[in-house]
Amino acid sequence: MRIGILGGSFNPVHNEHVAIAKYVKDELRLDKILILPNGLPPHKNTCQISFDDRVRMLQAVFDNSIFEISELEKDESVKHYSFNTLTMLNEIYPHDKLYFCMGMDSLNYLDKWFKGLELIKLTNLVVVGRDGYSLDDNNAPVNDFLQENQLSYLQSDFQERIFDTKNYCILLKKCFKGVSSSKIRTEFFNFYQKYGLDANIFEHLNEFKYVRDYLDPKVIAYIQSKKLYNTI
Repeated sequence: MRIGILGGSFNPVHNEHVAIAKYVKDELRLDKILILPNGLPPHKNTCQISFDDRVRMLQAVFDNSIFEISELEKDESVKHYSFNTLTMLNEIYPHDKLYFCMGMDSLNYLDKWFKGLELIKLTNLVVVGRDGYSLDDNNAPVNDFLQENQLSYLQSDFQERIFDTKNYCILLKKCFKGVSSSKIRTEFFNFYQKYGLDANIFEHLNEFKYVRDYLDPKVIAYIQSKKLYNTI
């Protein structure tokens, strides 16, 4: 199988997360994608929302016949590094090809990740564009890395190489906006402050356009039912 991996804090999951997962799956003809919420990301301290709540929101928007929510990084007492997680995934899926997804903003400073430039030993890297970021922004070691490992996405070229044993850093063409989860959390906080915990945000969505435009109604309903993000 060809298995995609999309990680993140998903705090909360928004429409762009879903769009990226579907785009990568379709473009690379993957058999499935693992959605990998991080219990405690090494580079963020914004996950006051529990792992279980974030998983429930993911389950609300991802079709479990195509996407699998993984709890491999559930432990919130330790920091989870992609290199370690991918090492475990190679042990779980020893006969499958892995495709680890990231944005162009992450590729730019991949050398600053824990063993970031060694991830290619464990997986293909799949890079989607993000507004405001380009290969021109890469740290110098990343450019050197790409000289050896880059596969710009061309359909015919990719078909020929897809079963190679070598892993590649695959650059996909489509560019995404880079939706800010922090803005979504702030809008919920502002809603609670203005209308109180028992108000219905669906009656006020025109005031909270980031929530309206970037969250699935099922996610909005879950957040409100649990009164998540009433503090920031």
